[in-house]
Amino acid sequence: MQIDLLAFGPHPDDVELGMGGTLARHNAAGYRTAIIDLTRGEMGSNGTPPERIAEGDAAAAILGCEWRRNLGLPDRALDYRDPEQLRRVVTSIRDARPTVVAINWNVDRHPDHVNACRLMEEAIFSAGLRRYETELEAYRPTKVLYYFINDEAEPSFYVDITAYQGKKIESLFAHGSQFKAGEVETRLNRAGGVPYLVESRDRLFGAKVGVEFAEGFVVKQPRVVDDVVRGG
Repeated sequence: MQIDLLAFGPHPDDVELGMGGTLARHNAAGYRTAIIDLTRGEMGSNGTPPERIAEGDAAAAILGCEWRRNLGLPDRALDYRDPEQLRRVVTSIRDARPTVVAINWNVDRHPDHVNACRLMEEAIFSAGLRRYETELEAYRPTKVLYYFINDEAEPSFYVDITAYQGKKIESLFAHGSQFKAGEVETRLNRAGGVPYLVESRDRLFGAKVGVEFAEGFVVKQPRVVDDVVRGG
């Protein structure tokens, strides 16, 4: 199996919040994309694990992803020091063999998101070690991207998602237990929550690069540019 762009999220819906438009754009361009959720979001205020997995599958179909999987790691207990959690993530990376991996940024108001980032960084590194033994051979992605969920930093680059903003919002509303009126009111399901919270940042990022909507990403790897005029 070879995936071009593999996005990991701490909970179902996190990937859509941070980079749903980018996934839709790359799927439309013919790239193979996929999503892996670390947890089933079982500690969330609304929705059951089966509901959230079904909603995630529907959202991935809207975005055009090849597939979506859920590793079933414990919500509110993600821990990079847990050998079994680390092994399950490493195995998923070696199985999908992605060219590019996208994970959430390491600064966020939600502790699970912070812990997920650390777990993913450890797993990506370990996946490339031939002496870290699993049933699958070692593999390291070419590039790691960081997307934003709640908090953000100065992006390294932006992706114009103007033509795919509608798909992004549609994929979020596929998570009905989270973004439509539920048993418990949250900042995401109260009236206007999704369009305001999501579109406001996408509009801000878009304004910075002269488009209507954009998503921002951070890369930590140094970049080499051969031509500063055309290769910018």
